[in-house]
Amino acid sequence: MSKGQIQPNDIRFFLGYSGWSPGQIVDELKESSWIIADGSAKYIFDSDVEKLWKDVMRDMSGVYKTMAGYPESPILN
Repeated sequence: MSKGQIQPNDIRFFLGYSGWSPGQIVDELKESSWIIADGSAKYIFDSDVEKLWKDVMRDMSGVYKTMAGYPESPILN
């Protein structure tokens, strides 16, 4: 940035923490508790972070595209 080669808007940080007990994540994956999508630089660098989940779900199409239209709060369903 100090050399002007990149701008502050060219950088994004995604932070968080997830932890599982031994075998928990494997069990959750077997139960289909997670929706897994292919990664894409488009999502990391070009998506509006407020719409990222919906964008990924729409791109997965099928039932996931439908889920992308669900309201954030289940009460609104």
